[in-house]
Amino acid sequence: MEISRLDITLFFAALFPLLIYSQPVADFNVNVSSGCSPMVVSFTDASTSDVVQWKWNLGTSVSNLQNPGAFYQAPGQYDITLIVFDAQGNSDTLLRENYIVVNGNPTAQFTVNQQNACANELLSFTD
Repeated sequence: MEISRLDITLFFAALFPLLIYSQPVADFNVNVSSGCSPMVVSFTDASTSDVVQWKWNLGTSVSNLQNPGAFYQAPGQYDITLIVFDAQGNSDTLLRENYIVVNGNPTAQFTVNQQNACANELLSFTD
């Protein structure tokens, strides 16, 4: 009986089945991406595949939590990076540049026509 290469290949394929894993794909959502300072943002992992480890750079802090939060005090634009890993060590990285936008608080500025006034006296304000 002659054994062909195909027979050997089929034998080993049955003996050692090939495990195919889907690669992780990093993704996330936020509850808010812009607003006035101070701003609190909640990040929610939306990665696909069986992710077992997360590495976040939130612009002002880092985290290994699956769903971290961040506090932004200073006005500016912040890059967000998420790196995810599966149990086999495969990884994927998502960088969203200028994703969080923190605006400064408005400052009221006006003048009044006089500094001292009596009751029932009319004042004029100018913005």
